[in-house]
Amino acid sequence: MFIVEEREREREREREYDFFRCQCSVTENHCNIHQVYSEDNCACECMNKRECDKERQMVWNEKLCKCTCDKEEEICSSGLEWVPSRCG
Repeated sequence: MFIVEEREREREREREYDFFRCQCSVTENHCNIHQVYSEDNCACECMNKRECDKERQMVWNEKLCKCTCDKEEEICSSGLEWVPSRCG
């Protein structure tokens, strides 16, 4: 009987510890199809991270997991259109 009560108290202490310990605010459910969850960093990380063409003002976007244009969209003259993937 004493051993059973001691085990129950130990389990209760473990549950309390689990409840109050620090946990990541970001979970695997927050990641998109281009990301993998990193428990070590408590973050979603891109699976295909790469360098972007800085000369064309392209920068890496962690949420989209791709290079995106880092300049404002320009108004094009008649017959032309803005192409974000080419940053111009």
